[in-house]
Amino acid sequence: MTEKPIVSVRNFAADRAICEAATEGPWTADGSYVEIPDDFYVGERGPLAYGGVEGGDENATFIAEARTGWPAALDRIAELEAVVHRIATFKPENFTSDKRMIAELQRLAKEASANDAR
Repeated sequence: MTEKPIVSVRNFAADRAICEAATEGPWTADGSYVEIPDDFYVGERGPLAYGGVEGGDENATFIAEARTGWPAALDRIAELEAVVHRIATFKPENFTSDKRMIAELQRLAKEASANDAR
C-alpha cells in the first residue's frame, strides 16, 4: 500500500491575514482570561472555563501563546518552502565542479536546519 503524501489543507495566506488583523501582542494569560494590550480581556464576560469546563487556565495560555507562536510558525514555513523550492530546482549541471555542487547542497541543508531549535 502506497502512503499518500501529507498535504496541508490550511491556507497560510489567510492564516497570516488573521494574525495581522488581530490586536498586536504580546498577549498574556491571567488565570482563565487572556489579557491583550489596553487592559482588554478576552473572556471578559466570563472565563474561558465558563460553565464549569475544566482547563480554562491552559486554554488561556494556549490562546495567548498562539498570538506570537502562529506568526513565528508561518515565518518558518515560508523559510522552509523557499529552501524546498531551491532544492527542487537544483540542477547539478549548473556547477563547474562536484566540490562546488556539494558545497551548495551543504549550504542548503544548513539553511534548512538553521533554526530548528526555535
